[in-house]
Amino acid sequence: MEPRIGIVYSNRLKELACLSPKYGHRFSLVMALIHAYKMTEHLVRIPPVNLTPDAELKYLSSFHSHDFLESLRLLDGYYADDADPDIPDDVMDSLEEYGLAYDCQGFPGVYDYALSAVRATLAAVDALLKRKCQVAINWAGGWHHGKRAEASGFCYLNDVVIGLNYLLSSAAFQDSRKRVIYLDFDLHHGDGVEEAFAYSSRVVTFSVHHASPGFFPGTGDITPDSSGFFTGARGGRYSCFNLPLGMCLEPFHTSPLLASAISKPLSPLLQLRVQVMRPGCRLSNPFSVHCMPPCSPPSLLSSAVLMASPQIRTASSI
Repeated sequence: MEPRIGIVYSNRLKELACLSPKYGHRFSLVMALIHAYKMTEHLVRIPPVNLTPDAELKYLSSFHSHDFLESLRLLDGYYADDADPDIPDDVMDSLEEYGLAYDCQGFPGVYDYALSAVRATLAAVDALLKRKCQVAINWAGGWHHGKRAEASGFCYLNDVVIGLNYLLSSAAFQDSRKRVIYLDFDLHHGDGVEEAFAYSSRVVTFSVHHASPGFFPGTGDITPDSSGFFTGARGGRYSCFNLPLGMCLEPFHTSPLLASAISKPLSPLLQLRVQVMRPGCRLSNPFSVHCMPPCSPPSLLSSAVLMASPQIRTASSI
């Protein structure tokens, strides 16, 4: 029996996810592709959760610091009525301390934009917990570079960590022996998620990514000590795995490894990204040539996922 697959979507989510000057077009293009292929009729539609101010603070502060959240709201306030505000130097210096500049700079609606990913990921987790579906997809989420008190790599709020914390706090995971495996097949190392759970044995993080000198974020290499690609510390020792890849590693080199890693999952949460599409690929034309380059992590994963899919219980991506 085929698993029920859910997708988080609403018109309001589309509006908010498209606010980003840098990545706003991606969500609408991916959803347009899904609609063009008439895939939505086979998917369970999951609306983003609505959060009261108290609930919003509860979920966001499960990972992010109070000062960081206040700084993000402050940044949002400056852009409320002006797309190019004059921010005082002392305020700008303070914002930069929290990574709210350069790649994570402000724009009108930045707070609601960042929050929309969290609301969508929480909805995906909730749908899985309530067994509305066996697989939940959130194309607006997966902002895995965000740190507790720092925005990074175009990631403001780390919806992945917040979603994992919500999952672990649920009744289904009250037994401390139950764990979640987070599989990250983004082009970049999932440093924010790894850092968040480096001291925890309840979340196993496994990041497969490209690594080369000067490539962002500069982490996720094989560790120089005897632990090899197993990292983590204290209670989380041997709970963080990294598999850095060079360019153009063919799928058959890694598929058996990845398949064995996810064939007996605890509760996997997948992180995939659209950013590795082949240059020139036009998402607006769903009938164009195959868009995934053979050396990107998602293509390395494809056959492994097909082999392991019957066992996948928790998937949110992003």
